[in-house]
Amino acid sequence: MAFGEKLVAEVTTPYAHYRVVDGRYNGRPARVLFGSGASPQSGLALDDDPELLFDYIQRFLEIAESVRPASILLIGGGAFTLPKAMLEHFPDARVDVVEIDPELPQLARDYFNLPIDDHLHIYTEDGRHYLERTDTQYDLIVLDAFAGYTIPTQLLTLEAAEKYHDHLSDTGVLTINFISGYERYHMSLAQRLVATFGAVFPVVEMYRAGRELPVDLEQNLLLVTSNHKPALDYLQAGEERLWQALDDAILRDVY
Repeated sequence: MAFGEKLVAEVTTPYAHYRVVDGRYNGRPARVLFGSGASPQSGLALDDDPELLFDYIQRFLEIAESVRPASILLIGGGAFTLPKAMLEHFPDARVDVVEIDPELPQLARDYFNLPIDDHLHIYTEDGRHYLERTDTQYDLIVLDAFAGYTIPTQLLTLEAAEKYHDHLSDTGVLTINFISGYERYHMSLAQRLVATFGAVFPVVEMYRAGRELPVDLEQNLLLVTSNHKPALDYLQAGEERLWQALDDAILRDVY
């Protein structure tokens, strides 16, 4: 740990080794959940600034504020800071969270102030399995499920995209946090996701979670897909380029 950091808890689960650390993150006092490989999973700011600690989580919340969802599906719980924020901002909405690691909900309650709330429903299973077994539709689906620094491939394929589409309401929005760089003529995860989800959804847009890095460098990017063009004032004001996918970039299930 760096100077000034305090280890609050250390937990090993069937899926990962986690550390809860108090210190500074992005220049702010914070409590952060680190996963295997020292990857930061999520965190809670310990100051009075209302903006969420991780820029991509703040962007998710801003997307939700544009959508005003009555029903929300979050695939990937982490420290449950986004579900907590959703409950605070949309107290009447149904918030369903699918988290494969059975230890994380209690860890979030113990160390990250996750409340007990009748509107919060937690399902301990794989996100793709949940999509295949439920018929519930949502106004907003958020995919933020990582193993280290990567998303399990079965959540990103064409077949998965079709499942997300089936579970969105008519005006619903799907958004995905992933790590990649983007170059127009270079095959990257960003290119593959634009192609894959563009084969299912008429609207596919991509944004940087923050604006500090050039877009060709690896960073958190957000894919936003829908059957209609959503009004996302903050995001759309900052990104003017048209994202074009390369041929043969579609991700498919491998059997």
